Amino acid sequence: MAVTLGIVPLHATVRVPPADGFWNFDGRLVITEDRHAELWLDDADALAANARWGAEQGARLEAPDTA
Repeated sequence: MAVTLGIVPLHATVRVPPADGFWNFDGRLVITEDRHAELWLDDADALAANARWGAEQGARLEAPDTA
């Protein structure tokens, strides 16, 4: 099995824009969208995974710019 890695330039054109998103309602329900479906997730594992991902993204957005 071969794996190929590449770097996508910041000015690259995206042919299909990302359409995935999610909403977390009070930690009891996560509604996520995919290209073909809307999923309502209320099981503990899915809620925990979305909470971790949201916390990671929030920390990344709040990190000071060191460049």
